[in-house]
Amino acid sequence: MTDQATPAKVRLTDGLGVASHREVFEQEWQPTAQELKTVELAERYHHEAEAYDRTVCTGPVLRGSVMPANHRELALVVGNAGRLRKQIMAEAAMHGISQQDMARAIGRRA
Repeated sequence: MTDQATPAKVRLTDGLGVASHREVFEQEWQPTAQELKTVELAERYHHEAEAYDRTVCTGPVLRGSVMPANHRELALVVGNAGRLRKQIMAEAAMHGISQQDMARAIGRRA
């Protein structure tokens, strides 16, 4: 046996600059103007589509949305959704929002 002193316990975070690391890399997430516009357009798509559906459809209301009662109403709803989507996508492109990002945002709001 040797008479060497046992080393003091070292914490894993000693000398790693954890506090400075947190200051640099940990921050509260803030959405960008583009992300906010994407959400706004997605919400507008769903609001306008539902408003149109309620003027055309005479079927039951399921999960908060009115359903078409026949093929004619379905055709009107699908046609409007396509026109509205095209309009929203064009507006998104003017704001630098990709079609993929806009489609994803519309899908999330469904």
